Amino acid sequence: MKLFLNTLFVIIFLSSCALLNKNKKTEDLITYNKTKNTPTLKKQVDKEIPEVSVKNDEETNEINEEDFNFESENFKQCLQQAKKNCANEEYLTQAKTNHDVEICQKISNKISQESCQDNIYSAQALIEKDTNLCEKINNKTQQELCLNNIVLSSAVADGDVNHCQKLTSEESKNQCISNVLLNSAVKNSDEKLCQQIPNKENKENCLDSVYSNLSLKSRDVSKCHKIINKNLKAQCSDSVYFVLAIEKDNLGSCHAIKNEKEKNRCSDEIHFTRGVTAKDSTHCDKINDEQKKEQCLKSSISP
Repeated sequence: MKLFLNTLFVIIFLSSCALLNKNKKTEDLITYNKTKNTPTLKKQVDKEIPEVSVKNDEETNEINEEDFNFESENFKQCLQQAKKNCANEEYLTQAKTNHDVEICQKISNKISQESCQDNIYSAQALIEKDTNLCEKINNKTQQELCLNNIVLSSAVADGDVNHCQKLTSEESKNQCISNVLLNSAVKNSDEKLCQQIPNKENKENCLDSVYSNLSLKSRDVSKCHKIINKNLKAQCSDSVYFVLAIEKDNLGSCHAIKNEKEKNRCSDEIHFTRGVTAKDSTHCDKINDEQKKEQCLKSSISP
């Protein structure tokens, strides 16, 4: 038992001492765009309280207990620090799991404590769309991001660009307006709303999305031709032909599809339906996908 405890203490000792030699910054909710060097907020709420954990280097060498004096003052200090680190890790985990700011206050490290609180306030603010929670954030950059994201979320949800005027920078306002108009344009299949978007690239993306939706709704391939993005244009045409083929039981529409994988999937669907409906295995034999073919053959057998 003594040998086991000594070994355990040494492991904690080495881990803690390694930590003391590193200036590890606590992770927070802010990430940075490497190309623009601008802060951005993580999108998913359940990921907005990041793991603030201590990562130790992998230990590859065996520990020789004879190299250490377990009664030395240095070892005792490292052991005490290791206990604090473990406690702080546990408090961080509990705070994140329970979204409880009060647990953050139990963390001994001041920077980690504030970061923990800021992350939880940010997450709660986005969930509840409560700007008052953003005001409680200590980090000014994170606080601004919190406020901006709530404004943007409300603007898109309400379809109201007037909310965007609450944002501080012109870039943020324009992006907010673009998002609101894009969402409304696609939802209502209204290309006129796209024309109001100030940014050219965003405007084109909006129009492409609207034309794609309109073509599928109307089953009109000609509307796909208005799409600027070549890949999206091809996908749009293939999607319309696929839908027409299935709805009208028309193999000719499948043959018009350019993507070979989608073309085969289209013809397989038609042959499958024909085989099962008519109880005719000759249609099943024409299916490319072996699993689907086998399923068709089983279903086409008359009881």
